[in-house]
Amino acid sequence: MSFDMMTVGITAVYVLILQPFALLQILPFRRFLTRVQKRYILIFWCLLIVLEVGLVTAIVSLDVFPSRQIAYWRLGYLVWIPQFVLALCFTRRFWAGHIFIAAFRILFSGIIYTVTRAILLNLYPDRPLPSLYFEQILLYSALSLMAFPFLLRFFTNIFRHFEVASTRRYWRIITLIPVLLAAESLYLSLLDSQEKILDLLLPRLMLLLVIVLLMASIRSGQREVYRELQVFEKEHELQQQLVSTAHYVKLSETSRQRMAVLYEKKRQHIDHLLELVRHRDREGALAYIERSVRSSAARSCRSTARTP
Repeated sequence: MSFDMMTVGITAVYVLILQPFALLQILPFRRFLTRVQKRYILIFWCLLIVLEVGLVTAIVSLDVFPSRQIAYWRLGYLVWIPQFVLALCFTRRFWAGHIFIAAFRILFSGIIYTVTRAILLNLYPDRPLPSLYFEQILLYSALSLMAFPFLLRFFTNIFRHFEVASTRRYWRIITLIPVLLAAESLYLSLLDSQEKILDLLLPRLMLLLVIVLLMASIRSGQREVYRELQVFEKEHELQQQLVSTAHYVKLSETSRQRMAVLYEKKRQHIDHLLELVRHRDREGALAYIERSVRSSAARSCRSTARTP
């Protein structure tokens, strides 16, 4: 077992460069997490990084693989799983979205892996690839960091309205496309020889174009869905306003009718009093006024009693 600090350092760099793509599993869904969940994810994520560095260092140091380049390459198919499971545990309702992102991660990782190996083969044609494993790790890291912000923006926009504009049926169907492409990419990655890497370069670049077009079509389709939702929401809002306006008009008409009845009763009282005054019936006018006052007081008392 060959264990030294250089192996630990290279493994730490190797594990850390995998984190940007791993973070794509959780960052697009961060708006759906509480502050407590975010704190727990951060703690568990850091623990996983430490554990992965220790385990990968131990496995690489055991020399169970023909070379360290092959060891890191093979372990790269496994070290992404813990972060995937962690993200899935905290956002289980987005399981289809996680599979969708994982498929794109596999696709971009395979493309970057092939591109880095092709670059190194052209730069160092006389050196075997196993001796260039650290250079490949650094080059892979640089290309991954370049792609990370674009992928993060894409997935964040995709899942911004996940619960409103998307359905599980839609994601079960659309997820199959990148998953099948990822399976084909993994199969081709098993052709691990210097002679076939350059042969795989053109197909991988064509695959990259297919992925970009797929991403653009999905994003365009979602924009149309969001626009239709906005139109529906505006129509619903206008309909509610029309209903409120009709209700207000109805209440106003009812109030106007009540006021007309009250006005007619008041006019009749005034006409009767004027008739009594014209006939100089002083006692009759006073008696009528007294009856009107008692009647108004009685109505007020009944109204107060009915009021809770």
